[in-house]
Amino acid sequence: MSRYDGAGDDRGREALDRRIDRELRGQMLPTWELVWRGVDLLRSLPEGGHVPERWAYNRRLFAEYATYLEEDSRPQARRDHTVGAARRLARMEETMARYDAERAFCRAWTRPLAGAWSSTPRPAPGSPHSSNAPRAISQPPATSS
Repeated sequence: MSRYDGAGDDRGREALDRRIDRELRGQMLPTWELVWRGVDLLRSLPEGGHVPERWAYNRRLFAEYATYLEEDSRPQARRDHTVGAARRLARMEETMARYDAERAFCRAWTRPLAGAWSSTPRPAPGSPHSSNAPRAISQPPATSS
């Protein structure tokens, strides 16, 4: 950059311009291509079951805010009033409960799959291949990613 600033004529700046462009392209293009590859992979995934509900919720919040702006058009206060704060807290708690439920469902659904790939198969208690004595069956620890 200091060479660019110090270039005296337009030809020198154009040459440095091309070099900077080439260097930046070499650094940024692989990442840019990976980002779009990731976007394509995400687009190929099926839609989650909770997506319509989440979109409806987000549209409702947006519509409520748009209505507020049309009817009142005052800027939002720095601090919520008591009723507004209670509503906001309830909305945040509802969102957190929904998120926790989705995460619990995902963990419950993937835990058996993780166990199937990371543990040694053993006969189920009470099956003809097991002894009469009950024994513990180890399960892999739950992990979150």
